[in-house]
Amino acid sequence: MATRAVMTPPARRFRLPRGLGFLLPALILVGAITVVPVVRIVMISFGDGLANYQELFQSGVFWSTLRITVEISVASTVVCLLLGYPFVYLITSFRENVARRFLLIVVTTFWISLIVRVYAWMVILGRNGLVNDALVGLGLVDEPLDLLFNRVSVIIGMVHYLLPYMILALYGGMVGIDRGLTVAAQTLGASPLQAFRRVYLPQSLPAVFAGSMLVFILATGFFVVPSLLGGPGEMTLSVYMERQTFFLNWGSATSSAVLLSAVSIVLFVSMDRLVGLDKLFGAVRR
Repeated sequence: MATRAVMTPPARRFRLPRGLGFLLPALILVGAITVVPVVRIVMISFGDGLANYQELFQSGVFWSTLRITVEISVASTVVCLLLGYPFVYLITSFRENVARRFLLIVVTTFWISLIVRVYAWMVILGRNGLVNDALVGLGLVDEPLDLLFNRVSVIIGMVHYLLPYMILALYGGMVGIDRGLTVAAQTLGASPLQAFRRVYLPQSLPAVFAGSMLVFILATGFFVVPSLLGGPGEMTLSVYMERQTFFLNWGSATSSAVLLSAVSIVLFVSMDRLVGLDKLFGAVRR
């Protein structure tokens, strides 16, 4: 009986996607700039095992700076939300071309250097600055107030820089909300406040969470504003790490950096469990 030969197709050779070769230099450069330093920082932090982390957790200065960092970041996030939400709610009611003009004004603030902004606030809030001159000139105070080098000045500087991020995140999620639903709720007997609270606000919560998360994470890693506008009693984690690096205490500096990164990762995971990152960033991209 004749045997029938079984034809097997030749094995396919693995081929890289077209154009990947052109991207390899860029990928290697990005990896060298981002991945390698992060891995190096983690390795240094665990150079003596867990000794660096044990020393860090036993340090009262670390817990004080962590508390100050969280408090300032939360306050900056809340202020950005309180200022950004009404602004976005207003411009989303305008025609699209008008709203884009307002967004263009918001985006142009990114062209101003952060250092320039900080020194501008130092001039405005100084003892001989515009605010104190106005208060003394109006007779509201007898002598200039100490408005610099405290927590208030740090929050003002951070809000000035972070507010555009909050506005853009809120706008991405709120521009797609149908205003006709709130109008329909009012025609059914709901007051404007009830229509906003029960119809509009729940639809805007994903954008609120996305903007708040973005601003909070950026605020926890701020260095320039706390170091220039803050006082010695308002030292944040970023300033603490800079001081440790200055005194060549690499173990404490790197372990603090790893913990700060871990806090950001935990925040992302927590928000993913609560509302879903796809829902958050999907609202921003819509």
